[in-house]
Amino acid sequence: MNDIKIAVGYLGHHTHRTKLHKVAFHYVKKIKEKNKKKLFFLLMYNDNQNENDWINLHRDLQNHGINSSLTKFATKFPNGECDYLNYFKKCIHTINLETEYCCKMDEDMWISNYAWDCIIENINILDDPTNMCLTPIVSNGIPTTDYYIENIFTNDEKNSLYDIFYNKKIDDYMWGVNYSSLNTFKSISPKWNASKFYSLVAKIPHHYKGIHPCRFSKEAQVLINDYTLKHYDKIHNPQNYEFYVDQPIYLCNGFHFIRRDRWVDIINDHSVWPTGNSLDEVPMNLYREKLKLNCVYLNNAYSVHPFHNGIENYDKLEIDYIEKYKKVINDYEK
Repeated sequence: MNDIKIAVGYLGHHTHRTKLHKVAFHYVKKIKEKNKKKLFFLLMYNDNQNENDWINLHRDLQNHGINSSLTKFATKFPNGECDYLNYFKKCIHTINLETEYCCKMDEDMWISNYAWDCIIENINILDDPTNMCLTPIVSNGIPTTDYYIENIFTNDEKNSLYDIFYNKKIDDYMWGVNYSSLNTFKSISPKWNASKFYSLVAKIPHHYKGIHPCRFSKEAQVLINDYTLKHYDKIHNPQNYEFYVDQPIYLCNGFHFIRRDRWVDIINDHSVWPTGNSLDEVPMNLYREKLKLNCVYLNNAYSVHPFHNGIENYDKLEIDYIEKYKKVINDYEK
C-alpha cells in the first residue's frame, strides 16, 4: 500500500451500466505500470446490480496489476424505504482508504490511458491550496461541455449544437427552484454565448446551479455522441495536455480528483450543507465559492459521459451507444 497515492471511488448505481465497464476499464488497464501502482480502485455497486459483472471486473483489474476492492451497498433499508444516502456512503467509503488524493468516478464516464497518466503524474497540482479539484473536459458536463464542443468538433457541428442550446426552453420550475429567468437569455444575446448564459445562472437565488441547455436536450446529447464517434481520435489518442484554472459558477461533474484532506473538510463544514441535501456536489460548490478556490481543468483530456439520467430513454440510448463506442475503439486498436 505504500505506493498508493490515489483512491478511485468507482460508483456503480444503474443496473444496465455494467455494460460500460469494458470501455472505461479498457483504458484503465493500459495505464503505465508505474502509475497503476499509485491507484486503488474501490469498486462499489448496489445490491440490485449483477454481482457477477462486478466480481469479473474486480478479477480483471487484479489480473492487470491494478489494486482494487469490491463492496456491495444496499439501496433500501430493511423496512423497504429507499436509502437516499447510498451515493454519499460510497464517497465516505472512498475517503476511508486514507490516501493522499481521491478520485470520484461515476460509472458512466471514461478518459484515455494517456489522460490518466498525465493526471497521475501531475496530481500534486492539487497541493496548491488555491486549487480545489482537478477534472477532465467532460462531454456534457457543466461548464465543460462548451470547451469540449469548441475543441473537438467542426464549425458546422458546433453551430448545430449552439443553435439547439440557444433555442432550448428550460422548465420554469425544477427541483423546487424558479429558473424562469434563464428563458430571458435571447433578450441579452443574439446567439448562444455560454458566458452570458452563466451570468443569468449566477443570479438565481438558490444553490442548485447545475444548469445548461445540454442537460435537458436529448437532441443535443445524441449529436454530441454522434460527433464524438466521428472525432474519437481526440479521445483515444494522446493529446497536448495543458492545465488551466477557472472559478466557474458551478461544477457539475461526476469525474474529478481532489486531495483527501480537502474532501474531508468539505464534508465536515456544516455551513455548506443545505438542509435535506444528501450529495456532495452542492456542498463542494458552496465550499469553493466560500473560499474562492479554483477548479483545475486538464485541457484536451476529454471524458465521454454519454447521457444525463433525465433524458427520455437514456438507459436504452446508453446501451445502444456503448456498442458504438466499443466498435470504434476496436477499430482504433487494429
